[in-house]
Amino acid sequence: MEETSGPARRSSGIYHMEPASAESLSSQTGLASHARPFAGSRFSENDIARITTAGVRGGPREGAAAQDADAATAPPVAAQPHVPFYKKRKFIISQAIIIPLGIVLLFVLLFPVVTAIVQDVLNKSDLGVSVATISNPANNSFDLALQGSVSHTGIISAKIHFTQPVTVQWIQANGSQQTIGSMNLADISASHKRATLNQSTTFHIDDPSLFGQFAAQMITANNFTWRLTSNDLHVQAAKFPVSKGIKFDKTLTLDGFNSFNGNVNLTNLLLPSDDPAGGINFQATTTLNNPSPFSLNLGTVVFDLSYKDVFLGTGSGLNTVITGAAKNDITLSGTLVPQSGDNNLTVVSELFTNYLNGDSSDVIATGKSTLQADGTAISWLSQGLEALQLHVPFVSLSGAISPIKSIDIGDLALVFAEETPWAPSAQSQSVQASLELPFGFSVAISEIQNSFNLTNGDEVIAGLSTPEGASTSSIEVVNSTFTAGTINITIENTNLSVPDPQHPNFSLFNANITSLPSVDFQLVGHSRAIANLSIGQITLDPIKFNVPSTLDGLQGLNGLTTIHSVDVLGGTMEGITLSINVSIVNPSNLNLSTGDLTG
Repeated sequence: MEETSGPARRSSGIYHMEPASAESLSSQTGLASHARPFAGSRFSENDIARITTAGVRGGPREGAAAQDADAATAPPVAAQPHVPFYKKRKFIISQAIIIPLGIVLLFVLLFPVVTAIVQDVLNKSDLGVSVATISNPANNSFDLALQGSVSHTGIISAKIHFTQPVTVQWIQANGSQQTIGSMNLADISASHKRATLNQSTTFHIDDPSLFGQFAAQMITANNFTWRLTSNDLHVQAAKFPVSKGIKFDKTLTLDGFNSFNGNVNLTNLLLPSDDPAGGINFQATTTLNNPSPFSLNLGTVVFDLSYKDVFLGTGSGLNTVITGAAKNDITLSGTLVPQSGDNNLTVVSELFTNYLNGDSSDVIATGKSTLQADGTAISWLSQGLEALQLHVPFVSLSGAISPIKSIDIGDLALVFAEETPWAPSAQSQSVQASLELPFGFSVAISEIQNSFNLTNGDEVIAGLSTPEGASTSSIEVVNSTFTAGTINITIENTNLSVPDPQHPNFSLFNANITSLPSVDFQLVGHSRAIANLSIGQITLDPIKFNVPSTLDGLQGLNGLTTIHSVDVLGGTMEGITLSINVSIVNPSNLNLSTGDLTG
């Protein structure tokens, strides 16, 4: 066998463990370029070693040889800086996916908790109504405008959506609950622990008769209670998913009208004329202070008026609106009917007397009916109004009318007697009282009796009472608000009354009326008058008065005395007897009878 020119296989030296040469240790050439690439790798296209048919490995292609040469001569590659894991691209991409998924998962896990919290907050919230206006009433419905607030709604903003009507139940005094109707509520938005309520809706009445009972309580009671319920509310709290199936259940206590007790004033009374059919026409305006937030459009209202169970007449008011939590002026017009019988005339006499003197009388206005502008009667509204009894203080806000404005004494005769020096007899045919009334009905005074004191400041001078007697009057209606005239008063066989404590005052009065040109004083007392009106003959007792009056004085008779003659009739050791003819001019309207005079 022939010997080959060279060894077929060269030992790698791995088994001989020959030490590496210095050239090998200092070489910068990598072995990676001599490794055989994986079959089919795209990175081996330029590095595939050529193998001969004899199995001998050939040299690399030219391109590969050039790369090896470049690598052998290239400078060392610098080390790359260390990049933190949270800045690596893979980490950022993963967080961009994980975080939203985590938030979604958190919302899903917390959603039942959020719903429970929403329900709890809604349960603890407080609903308050400050204004509730009922308008366009019908037998089965009315328009309702609500204003108020919801407090304690939590710190998270929320929007409450009612998907079903709100059922309204009336909680009665015995605790029973009656469904009286329902209404739809619009969305309510809450923020900063409260929400504003401003709703306009239609209230649908379930049972008009039952609602009439409620209306009666609302008008007459101090307060009433509603229970408002609704199911399946949708609540959007912040960015959380919508909470569904939330329940709404609120008890609401509101102030009623309380029959306006203590909140009624008679602000104006007109009695402008006589009714041709009998009686006196009237127009009365009352101010009602409504303590309730509810407003009612009553339309035309009709009230019966009475005093001490005596029917006085019927009054009606057009376009009557009661505004909640405000003062309301209601005007009733009608006729005071004629009265007969002692009891009725006595009661009406007391009513008129109290009004003239500024004393209050409790007139009751009882609701009778109500009609809308088109003439429709609303059953529940009429039922509520019929339960109303207004206690109207029948008194003028300006105080006593005091119809007797002055008393003029034309002349006054005083007859003194030695037996009764402090009780002189008084007579006069010319005392005249001036009368004024702020009304327009006819009146005539047929009899009058007086009792009064002559006073000077706070000091009583004397008292005088005249018996009831015939009297004449001249009273005319000037217009619908003014009637005026005079009453003639006769004083006969009446004595002044001067008790012991008043003796000094009466003595001073006599001295002044003797020496002064005139004396002013007050007449303070009352009269009892029989008045004929178109409603019947009534007795005005008492008619109080406090009016000024004047008497002309004797002026000391200075310059008013003339001696016409002096005759000597005789004489004695003690003196002489003279007969003097003297004339005295009386400048006063006071006639004095003093008996014999001695000088």
